[in-house]
Order: sequence, then structure tokens, then C-alpha cells
Amino acid sequence: MDTMNTREPLPSSRSENISIETPEQVALTFPLAGVGSRFLALAMDTAIQVGAIVALTLAGFVVMRLSNSHPSFSTSLQWTIALSGIASFLVHFGYFATFEALWQGQTPGKRNQDLRVIKDNGASITVFDAIGRNLLRIVDGIPGIYAVGVASVFLSPRNKRLGDYLAGTIVVYDKPMDRKSSLAFRGVESPAPVGQSTSRKLTPEQFQLLETYTARKYDFEWDMRNRFAAEIVDRLAASFEITAEERRDPDALIERLVNEYRNR
Repeated sequence: MDTMNTREPLPSSRSENISIETPEQVALTFPLAGVGSRFLALAMDTAIQVGAIVALTLAGFVVMRLSNSHPSFSTSLQWTIALSGIASFLVHFGYFATFEALWQGQTPGKRNQDLRVIKDNGASITVFDAIGRNLLRIVDGIPGIYAVGVASVFLSPRNKRLGDYLAGTIVVYDKPMDRKSSLAFRGVESPAPVGQSTSRKLTPEQFQLLETYTARKYDFEWDMRNRFAAEIVDRLAASFEITAEERRDPDALIERLVNEYRNR
């Protein structure tokens, strides 16, 4: 049986899961990220930020040295300081929002710790969500050691900091998929089922549900996994015909539908 990476979440004050019901009325379980893993992710992101700011500062000194003999040195110095300050500000406050918007809720630190920011309903965050949740980072960071953010996480039933409340987001533990997992893209066409290809009738919402299940199915015991797969297939049957033969192995059917949809 294919396997996934098995690194477990770091211990935290609370490690409860959160169950989110999709529009198709299928409950998906996400392990909430705790203070420990989020702190390590923040430490790595902060180190990257510091490195970038140091590089920008050194670049500013180089520019000043090169312009030292120029008649308008004082003007160049002022512009250099101003531009370096703006760049440092953007690195400090734009780093998290930019990465989370482009990497679907992850930063380098979060990816290293297998964390991801998602919406309260399980959907992926948008650019506005990424910006909104990081607008209050300056408040969460008070007094410089994220005391407000840590207190908010401890007091919140969903481990939310203030920025998460503003954007309607949560941080969950998201195991990366192994290349051998069933969600890995297959470069060849999957065998066509008996009769018409059913994947052509999948809606984007149905595909997202199948993809989410496939990415997380190895987190469940076999009996629970098979029950979830059968329930999903039953709901798909309301949209298009599924043969009795395909119902015998709902997990395999879902895998084939996902691969067909992605190949198409």
C-alpha cells in the first residue's frame, strides 16, 4: 500500500482536531496546529526575513560607497536610506501575506513544519484573506515576542490568533503527499471505465472534494476510509451513473476519477 510522509505534529498545549462539513455533507477532519509547531515555523520565517533585510542593508552600503565621490552624495545617501527603509518594511510586513497568497496558505516556515492556513470552512484562502490575517500581525506580535498572539491561541477553541479572527482562517497540520500517493499526477491516461468516462461530468466542487479525500485518506484507518469513500461515491451517484462493479471498490473509483480529471 502506498504511504505518505509520517512526521507527526509537534506537541502543543492542545492537539485536538477540527471537523469541517463540506457542502456535500461529508465531514473532513483537520488536526489543528499548536503553539509549538507554529512557533518553529515563525522562527524559520523570521530568520529568512532577517537575512533579506541584512542583504538589503549591505546593498545600501555598497550604493553609498559607490556614490561617495559623487557631488550630490548627500542626496544619494538620503535616497538610499529611504529606499532601504521601504524595502525593509515591505520584507517585514509583506513576507507572510505574499507567501501565503502564492503558496496556498503556506510560508517557507509553515511548509517546513507541514502547516497550512485555510478558511474556517476548509476552503483555500484568497489573496485578501492572506493580507487581512497579516494586518494584525503587528498587534499579535506585541510586545515583540508574540505574547498577544500566543495568548489568543491558548484562549481560542480553534487556536486562532487575532489575525485569524479577522480573516476567518485557521492553521492546520497538513501532511505533504508522497510522490507515490494516489493524488500524484499520472502522466498517462487512466484505464477508462466500462461505458462513458464519468470524470467528464465532475464539477470543480466535486473534484475538490475527491482531491481532498485522496490527499488525506491515509490519515484514516481502513474501515473509516472505506466508509468515507462509499459515502462520497453515494453522493456522486446522484449526479451520474455509477456501476455496481465500481461501487465494490469506492476508493479505487475515486482515485481513478481524480487522475482522469487531472489528466484532462
